[in-house]
Amino acid sequence: MPKNNIQPGVYILQSLKNKTYYIGSTINIEERFNEHNLGKVAATKHLRPWILMLFLDCRTMTPRQGVKVPLKIE
Repeated sequence: MPKNNIQPGVYILQSLKNKTYYIGSTINIEERFNEHNLGKVAATKHLRPWILMLFLDCRTMTPRQGVKVPLKIE
């Protein structure tokens, strides 16, 4: 993978099938999101399709920083 595609981060997906959430981390959000929707991730393939709700870019975060994400779950 070329270095310019490296974008470490944390993401939240929502299933359009049953509205459940999935939280993960990656270094390439486009590739990882496609893997989820193509059924290449065992934990999520049965709940496809997915939409990306949030991506937090962690390139500038330090290990000591906390992340607070307000979620409104209906």
